[in-house]
Amino acid sequence: MSAAASDRTLFVGARIPVEIRKTTRLIEKLDKPTFRKLVQLALLELQGRAEDDSLVHGLATPTLSEETLAVVLTGITTILRCAIRQPRTSLKQDTFKEDLKELKFPPEFVVDLATIVYGQSREALEQSIHDYKPRHPTVDGLKWRTDVTISTSSLSRALKPTITLQLHLSDKSIKTVELSTDKFHELRYNVAYMLKEMEAVESKSILKIQD
Repeated sequence: MSAAASDRTLFVGARIPVEIRKTTRLIEKLDKPTFRKLVQLALLELQGRAEDDSLVHGLATPTLSEETLAVVLTGITTILRCAIRQPRTSLKQDTFKEDLKELKFPPEFVVDLATIVYGQSREALEQSIHDYKPRHPTVDGLKWRTDVTISTSSLSRALKPTITLQLHLSDKSIKTVELSTDKFHELRYNVAYMLKEMEAVESKSILKIQD
C-alpha cells in the first residue's frame, strides 16, 4: 500500500471485510468476460432479483471452480454495496478507483466497477439496496407495570417486586419481558451506557461527511 493511501481509510472500511480479502487473492484468475458476468450477477443480488445460490453454475470451468466464483461474486457484491451506500460527495470516483487498485484489482476491472457505481443506474441501485436491506421492527409503544409477589409456595410472605414491560413493535407483534428490580436497573444502566458510547462515536470527525 502506498504512503498516500496509508493516510486514509479505504471506502470498504478500516478493516477490510473477509469476503473482499478473499476476492483480492482470486481476482487475477478471472478473464474480463467472466468478471463482467459476475458483475451482472452481483447487480441481480443487489436488486433482490437473484433466484438461488447456483448463479455461478454455468460459469465454472476445469480451472475455475464454482466455489472460487461464488467467493468472487460475494466480494464484488460487497464492494458495490459499500460504494453505493456512500454519498458521491464523500466518495469521489478517483478515490474509489485508487482504493480498488490498492485492493489489487486489475485496471480494466476497476473501470467496469466505477462505471456502475457512478453511472446512470446508480440511483436505481441505491433504491434497491434501501428496499432490500434487512430491517428489524422498531418499538411503536411501551407499557409497563410493577407486580409484587406476596407469597410463594416456600415463603408465606415474600413481597418481592417485579417489573413487566410490554413492547408493541412496528410489525404488530407484542413482546413481554418480566424483570426483577435488580435486572431492570442493570438494563437501564446498560442502555444509558450504550447511548453515551454511540454519542461519543458519532462525535468523532472521521465519521462526519467531508465535502
